[in-house]
Amino acid sequence: MLLQSFIVYSSLTAVMLILAWQAGRSKDWSFMLLAVLAFSVIFGYRYGVGRDFFMYQHMFNKVLEGLDRDCEWGFEQLMLLIHQIGWGETFFFAITSFIPLYLVVRAVKDEPDMYVPVIAVFMLYAFWQPTANVVRQVFAFGFFAVSIKPLQQQKWLLHYALIAIAFLFHKSALALVIVYPIYALNRYEAYIKDVGSQLIIF
Repeated sequence: MLLQSFIVYSSLTAVMLILAWQAGRSKDWSFMLLAVLAFSVIFGYRYGVGRDFFMYQHMFNKVLEGLDRDCEWGFEQLMLLIHQIGWGETFFFAITSFIPLYLVVRAVKDEPDMYVPVIAVFMLYAFWQPTANVVRQVFAFGFFAVSIKPLQQQKWLLHYALIAIAFLFHKSALALVIVYPIYALNRYEAYIKDVGSQLIIF
């Protein structure tokens, strides 16, 4: 399984980086959507790939019985909604792959020079770090990504609303309520003027 995971992750990462490079070179964001779709399809149809696969498969299949209450409320409600609609675990894995990455690439839509670095960091963060709860972390990261521009525009209510949604998927997002505004207010004007750079550095 480790070899299979390595092959799948490496191949997918290479394809996504090529699409991101083409998107940046041509300034055509549709290539980024292709990268998101490729990511979603591969992870929707994966089986046994990734150290977190069986944990989330078990969590999804048992959520109706109320046996798994360790995950955050937002993630639990998403699983329940997918069950209520009548979709299975393939769609569960696909949608939990699509939403976070879509949010991230949407956040940098106007910054084509950042497409490749952001995809590289996303893949590194999401599927190469040795933790088993990355799906929920990546959900929170996606909402954090789209919260940066409202912060830059001083739309505080929208910024904190997005952080609140992130918190529903992973409790670590609570740190952003204090930590990130301090970071951004102190360094934004002097050092960083684009969303992509802030995502990578933070």
